[in-house]
Amino acid sequence: GVQTCALPISTWASTQKGTSMSWETANELLAGDALCPRLKGWCIYLILCGDFSIYCGCTNDIHCRIKMHKEGKGAKYTRGRGPLFLIYTEKAKNKSEALKREYVIKSMSRKRKLELWENQRKGEATCH
Repeated sequence: GVQTCALPISTWASTQKGTSMSWETANELLAGDALCPRLKGWCIYLILCGDFSIYCGCTNDIHCRIKMHKEGKGAKYTRGRGPLFLIYTEKAKNKSEALKREYVIKSMSRKRKLELWENQRKGEATCH
């Protein structure tokens, strides 16, 4: 299934390069359920890559798109950067809205992207 992160940013910060926490340890702290199991239609999403970079994309089928990323058939950026974790989703009304929001999110700082994740994890933002 789709892996998602329900890990607080403060805990995740200890997994940054140069620290002792491994991906295996981090994986034990991650939730196994889909972030938005009922999410249908266009959405914007963030993926945390194995090199700790953050990828932003949009799709009209999140589950299929994440599967493609994990199989190396998604964006060139995510190929070879596994493991990949879906950390954020945001529903859009249509393709045009999704593309515009994707552009806005891609221009955000890493800190702001992590804040999106943290707010959604806390339930302050919704993906339904």
